[in-house]
Amino acid sequence: MASHPSSRFTDSPAGASLDEVDLRLIAALQEDGRLPFRELAEQVGVSESGARRRYKRLVASGLLRVVGVADVVALGFVRAEIGVRVKGASVGDVALALARLPEVDWVGTCVGGVDIDVNVICTDHRRLVELVDRGVRATPGVDSAETTLIVTVVKDDYRLIDIARQATAE
Repeated sequence: MASHPSSRFTDSPAGASLDEVDLRLIAALQEDGRLPFRELAEQVGVSESGARRRYKRLVASGLLRVVGVADVVALGFVRAEIGVRVKGASVGDVALALARLPEVDWVGTCVGGVDIDVNVICTDHRRLVELVDRGVRATPGVDSAETTLIVTVVKDDYRLIDIARQATAE
Protein backbone atom coordinates (compact mmCIF):
# COMPACT_ATOMS: atom_id res chain seq x y z
CA MET A 1 0.00 0.00 0.00
CA ALA A 2 1.43 3.37 -0.96
CA SER A 3 1.40 5.95 1.78
CA HIS A 4 -0.74 9.02 1.39
CA PRO A 5 1.25 12.23 0.74
CA SER A 6 0.12 13.75 4.04
CA SER A 7 1.06 10.64 6.02
CA ARG A 8 3.81 10.76 8.66
CA PHE A 9 4.92 7.25 7.61
CA THR A 10 8.50 6.89 6.41
CA ASP A 11 10.62 3.94 5.39
CA SER A 12 13.27 4.72 8.02
CA PRO A 13 13.45 2.57 11.16
CA ALA A 14 11.35 3.79 14.09
CA GLY A 15 13.29 6.23 16.22
CA ALA A 16 16.14 6.51 13.71
CA SER A 17 16.33 10.30 14.01
CA LEU A 18 16.42 10.27 17.83
CA ASP A 19 19.55 10.04 19.95
CA GLU A 20 19.76 9.02 23.62
CA VAL A 21 19.40 12.64 24.81
CA ASP A 22 16.23 13.05 22.72
CA LEU A 23 14.84 9.84 24.23
CA ARG A 24 15.59 11.05 27.77
CA LEU A 25 13.95 14.40 26.99
CA ILE A 26 10.82 12.69 25.65
CA ALA A 27 10.73 10.32 28.65
CA ALA A 28 10.93 13.25 31.09
CA LEU A 29 8.13 15.10 29.27
CA GLN A 30 5.97 11.98 29.25
CA GLU A 31 6.24 11.90 33.04
CA ASP A 32 5.56 15.65 33.36
CA GLY A 33 4.77 17.64 30.23
CA ARG A 34 4.92 20.90 32.17
CA LEU A 35 8.54 20.64 33.30
CA PRO A 36 10.37 23.96 33.10
CA PHE A 37 13.30 23.86 30.66
CA ARG A 38 15.74 24.31 33.55
CA GLU A 39 14.52 21.13 35.28
CA LEU A 40 14.21 19.30 31.97
CA ALA A 41 17.83 20.17 31.18
CA GLU A 42 19.00 18.87 34.58
CA GLN A 43 17.15 15.57 34.13
CA VAL A 44 18.41 15.08 30.58
CA GLY A 45 21.98 16.21 31.22
CA VAL A 46 22.23 19.16 28.83
CA SER A 47 22.16 22.93 29.14
CA GLU A 48 18.85 24.74 29.43
CA SER A 49 19.31 26.20 25.93
CA GLY A 50 20.17 22.71 24.62
CA ALA A 51 16.98 21.27 26.11
CA ARG A 52 14.93 24.13 24.65
CA ARG A 53 16.57 23.70 21.21
CA ARG A 54 15.95 19.94 21.18
CA TYR A 55 12.35 20.41 22.35
CA LYS A 56 11.66 22.92 19.58
CA ARG A 57 13.27 20.65 16.96
CA LEU A 58 11.20 17.63 18.07
CA VAL A 59 7.98 19.65 18.08
CA ALA A 60 8.70 21.33 14.72
CA SER A 61 9.47 17.95 13.13
CA GLY A 62 6.18 16.48 14.35
CA LEU A 63 7.95 13.84 16.44
CA LEU A 64 6.70 15.32 19.73
CA ARG A 65 3.46 16.90 20.94
CA VAL A 66 2.94 17.82 24.56
CA VAL A 67 -0.76 17.88 25.44
CA GLY A 68 -3.05 17.20 28.37
CA VAL A 69 -4.77 13.82 27.98
CA ALA A 70 -8.16 13.25 29.60
CA ASP A 71 -9.66 9.85 30.42
CA VAL A 72 -12.77 10.33 28.29
CA VAL A 73 -14.44 7.09 29.42
CA ALA A 74 -14.03 8.04 33.08
CA LEU A 75 -15.50 11.46 32.22
CA GLY A 76 -18.64 9.74 30.90
CA PHE A 77 -18.07 10.02 27.15
CA VAL A 78 -18.51 7.13 24.73
CA ARG A 79 -15.33 5.90 23.07
CA ALA A 80 -15.42 3.53 20.12
CA GLU A 81 -13.18 2.03 17.46
CA ILE A 82 -14.51 1.70 13.93
CA GLY A 83 -12.90 -0.66 11.45
CA VAL A 84 -13.57 0.58 7.91
CA ARG A 85 -13.28 -1.29 4.63
CA VAL A 86 -12.86 0.81 1.48
CA LYS A 87 -14.08 -0.01 -2.02
CA GLY A 88 -13.84 2.02 -5.20
CA ALA A 89 -11.80 4.84 -3.67
CA SER A 90 -8.34 5.66 -2.41
CA VAL A 91 -7.79 4.49 1.17
CA GLY A 92 -5.82 7.69 1.86
CA ASP A 93 -8.61 9.92 0.53
CA VAL A 94 -11.25 8.10 2.60
CA ALA A 95 -9.03 8.31 5.70
CA LEU A 96 -8.65 12.08 5.23
CA ALA A 97 -12.41 12.47 4.78
CA LEU A 98 -13.11 10.47 7.96
CA ALA A 99 -10.52 12.52 9.86
CA ARG A 100 -12.61 15.63 9.19
CA LEU A 101 -15.56 14.30 11.22
CA PRO A 102 -15.61 16.28 14.50
CA GLU A 103 -15.88 13.29 16.86
CA VAL A 104 -12.94 11.51 15.25
CA ASP A 105 -9.97 11.51 17.57
CA TRP A 106 -7.54 9.26 15.63
CA VAL A 107 -7.37 7.73 12.13
CA GLY A 108 -4.86 5.24 10.77
CA THR A 109 -4.60 3.26 7.57
CA CYS A 110 -4.07 -0.47 8.06
CA VAL A 111 -3.07 -3.73 6.48
CA GLY A 112 -5.15 -6.70 7.55
CA GLY A 113 -8.86 -7.13 8.13
CA VAL A 114 -9.72 -3.45 7.71
CA ASP A 115 -8.31 -0.64 5.59
CA ILE A 116 -8.79 2.16 8.12
CA ASP A 117 -9.05 2.25 11.90
CA VAL A 118 -11.03 5.18 13.28
CA ASN A 119 -11.25 6.05 16.96
CA VAL A 120 -14.07 8.32 18.04
CA ILE A 121 -15.31 10.06 21.17
CA CYS A 122 -19.03 10.85 21.38
CA THR A 123 -21.23 12.47 23.99
CA ASP A 124 -23.57 9.47 24.17
CA HIS A 125 -24.63 6.26 22.40
CA ARG A 126 -27.24 8.03 20.29
CA ARG A 127 -24.60 10.37 18.88
CA LEU A 128 -22.32 7.38 18.17
CA VAL A 129 -25.07 5.70 16.13
CA GLU A 130 -25.69 8.95 14.21
CA LEU A 131 -21.98 9.36 13.55
CA VAL A 132 -21.60 5.82 12.22
CA ASP A 133 -24.75 5.96 10.07
CA ARG A 134 -24.65 9.55 8.79
CA GLY A 135 -20.93 10.25 8.97
CA VAL A 136 -18.78 7.16 8.54
CA ARG A 137 -21.01 4.97 6.37
CA ALA A 138 -22.10 7.97 4.29
CA THR A 139 -18.50 8.81 3.38
CA PRO A 140 -17.83 8.04 -0.30
CA GLY A 141 -15.69 4.93 -0.66
CA VAL A 142 -16.72 3.33 2.64
CA ASP A 143 -17.82 -0.22 1.86
CA SER A 144 -18.43 -1.34 5.45
CA ALA A 145 -17.84 -0.18 8.99
CA GLU A 146 -17.69 -2.32 12.11
CA THR A 147 -17.97 -0.50 15.43
CA THR A 148 -16.54 -1.73 18.71
CA LEU A 149 -17.67 0.12 21.83
CA ILE A 150 -14.90 0.68 24.40
CA VAL A 151 -16.46 0.06 27.82
CA THR A 152 -13.32 0.03 29.98
CA VAL A 153 -9.88 1.38 29.27
CA VAL A 154 -7.34 -0.95 30.87
CA LYS A 155 -4.21 0.76 29.55
CA ASP A 156 -3.78 4.07 27.76
CA ASP A 157 -0.05 4.74 27.97
CA TYR A 158 1.88 7.10 25.75
CA ARG A 159 5.31 6.04 26.98
CA LEU A 160 7.12 4.68 23.95
CA ILE A 161 10.65 5.21 25.14
CA ASP A 162 11.57 1.53 25.67
CA ILE A 163 10.36 0.73 22.15
CA ALA A 164 12.30 3.68 20.71
CA ARG A 165 15.46 2.66 22.57
CA GLN A 166 15.19 -0.85 21.15
CA ALA A 167 14.82 0.56 17.63
CA THR A 168 17.85 2.84 17.93
CA ALA A 169 19.97 0.01 19.42
CA GLU A 170 19.36 -2.30 16.44
